[in-house]
Amino acid sequence: MALLASGCVGDETDAPNNNGDSAQTCTGKCDSTASAFRPLVSLTLVADEAFDDPVSEADAGSTDTGSVDGGFADADAGAADAGTADAGFADAGTADTGTTDAGFADAGDETTDAGSTDAGSADAADTSTDAEDESFRLVAAVSDEQLEQLTGDEALSAKIWALTGDTAADEPLQAELSYDAERATFVSEAIDLATLPSWDTLSIRVSGSFDDKRFEQTFEFAAGESEGTEVVPDPFAAAKDVELAVITIDPELPAPDYDYPSTDAPFRLSGTEFWQKWPGGHNPTYSYSEGTEAGRKCMTAAAIRFEAIMADPPEALVELEENSEWGGRFFNWNDDYSHEDSTGYPSGAVLWAWRTHLIKWISQTGDDGRCYLPTRSLVERAAANCLQKAERSDGEIQGCQAY
Repeated sequence: MALLASGCVGDETDAPNNNGDSAQTCTGKCDSTASAFRPLVSLTLVADEAFDDPVSEADAGSTDTGSVDGGFADADAGAADAGTADAGFADAGTADTGTTDAGFADAGDETTDAGSTDAGSADAADTSTDAEDESFRLVAAVSDEQLEQLTGDEALSAKIWALTGDTAADEPLQAELSYDAERATFVSEAIDLATLPSWDTLSIRVSGSFDDKRFEQTFEFAAGESEGTEVVPDPFAAAKDVELAVITIDPELPAPDYDYPSTDAPFRLSGTEFWQKWPGGHNPTYSYSEGTEAGRKCMTAAAIRFEAIMADPPEALVELEENSEWGGRFFNWNDDYSHEDSTGYPSGAVLWAWRTHLIKWISQTGDDGRCYLPTRSLVERAAANCLQKAERSDGEIQGCQAY
């Protein structure tokens, strides 16, 4: 089986861009839940003309000898590329004039490689490849653990975006991958290269479900490279959007170790304080390790949100620190309602001056991964309220709040 390109686990996006951002329009981020369930271990693009090779022959790599063919082989490719290294996809929209073909030919180029010869080609007289005849298949491999549980009836969906720079085509090409028991992989039907617009990167999102668990993974394939670039999703990306009041964190994501946010003086966030809203819960505990998985993830998100807001602190907050007895200190507090026996429900984040020297930075944890975080707007309201309190109380702000 001739290998064209391979990719590793990527992120889930709506319409991707080359920066690895989730983007519905490729110019901004969309809030989505990054899944911890990632059953695919690789995605490869395989030349359709080579796909019918016997599995043993394909596994032996007999189609290419001494080379990594990052593009389609010649149309009569029973011959092997001896010693050549076709490095991947050529930039779509360019024509090879008297040069070695370095991958996919121009999808819209009806001309041949005039006078060029693929070094090592067994058929030097036939140096042309009609781009419109070029096609490939998607081949997705799953983890060994998941492979043991497959029934063979599963099918995967794929969306293929052609990217030029940071801009994706308006509509992705869609494909379906069926399970191939002989190869123990998921394989698509042949995809005609000519159906794709000009591109310098392919971004392919594969989605499906195994054991009633949904997943989405994205793989990128860059022109001129035989191996895809891994795009690792940030499960806390939504916490960096300073105006999202509620985010969702994948329930299956393990809680990370806690890192205190890095901010410029005077604003700093200390402590880890949990109030677990069910009989027998800690009320409170100041130990991060005694928080629930959901509570610790939400507290981590609250720290990330603090760092994002304080990268450009609101003017009212700066004024409060300068014109009151408060010195810029916050304390990380989480109300945890994630337990099935919880009494009450989360209603939203709160900022509360417990004492003049300390404002509680209060997030709330719901069920199903929901996490309620302070927003920049909330910080601005709290700062305004506390400034009024300071003016009336000789700089003291204890008791002021916003929610």
